[in-house]
Amino acid sequence: MRFLVAASVLALCATSASATPVEGSGAADKQAASWELRPFTVYDRDDYDKPIEERQLNYSGVIVYTVDNGKPGALLTCSEKFGLSVMFSLKPVDFSDQDYFASSRQARTFSGRLSIDGDRPKLPSRFIVRRKLGVVQSVSKEEAFTAVDALYAGQTMSLEVPGFDPVNIDLPPPDSSFRTFVADCPAFAKS
Repeated sequence: MRFLVAASVLALCATSASATPVEGSGAADKQAASWELRPFTVYDRDDYDKPIEERQLNYSGVIVYTVDNGKPGALLTCSEKFGLSVMFSLKPVDFSDQDYFASSRQARTFSGRLSIDGDRPKLPSRFIVRRKLGVVQSVSKEEAFTAVDALYAGQTMSLEVPGFDPVNIDLPPPDSSFRTFVADCPAFAKS
């Protein structure tokens, strides 16, 4: 299935310049958006007390996340340094509101299952679970590729993680922000 996305990325690369969202394009466009795209920067841990202009850059990339914070959603990141990553919310959260990547003493790693169209995976996946925030981040990149493939194929996803009821991850279809994310993510060029 990853090859389906890789082929779609090649086709989208030609249109990615025109698919880039325009900021300030009106309230109606903002409400219709399903995914939000933004860049991110991570600085050296020792530099967080320094002014931004004095900090050493650790890495940077792009984030795309679901806009509807009234139901479980997803946040995907892509960077040259770490490739593709996915985080799912197990309850309604606002991904634009918090730093979900900040280290947390309450984060634990558990085995879980990401099912596509009701088919259980052959092997369990490992997820970093942040219970207080209600989010889980995949340890492996495979879940991120699986989620992207499922989105493009219009398949449904469900997630089982110990300590939480199974959650249906009903993500919106790819829009221009999501397609731009995929087209600009170097992880898809390598797949």
